[in-house]
Amino acid sequence: GWLIRKFIDTKAIFEFVDEGEYVRQGDRIPFDRYAADFGHHGEYCTFETFVRRLGLSDDPALAEIAEIVHDVDLKDAKFGREEARGVDEIIIGLGKICDGDDQLMEAGGKVFDALYARMKK
Repeated sequence: GWLIRKFIDTKAIFEFVDEGEYVRQGDRIPFDRYAADFGHHGEYCTFETFVRRLGLSDDPALAEIAEIVHDVDLKDAKFGREEARGVDEIIIGLGKICDGDDQLMEAGGKVFDALYARMKK
């Protein structure tokens, strides 16, 4: 959600649904779901798919965050990012204290804002 709101559509509206409930309707674009255009493809996680397909890979800070998210999401240590474990633990912790997906996305967005600011150096 952070990537979409920060770099793609600042007014994006998110709808959270349980697995198997979503049927594409109107201008809704499913992501991070099985067979979604913006999901896991090959060796890429959803975050990487967005970055690659939407031409955002020329931002070095965003490319670094994509590596961190890959290591967190796929747990394959492909990039060996030291930050991955900490980001993973923070997101897990936020999931335990936030009331619902909207609050989690808001709090997680602050984490990624801070990470992006740090990576911009």
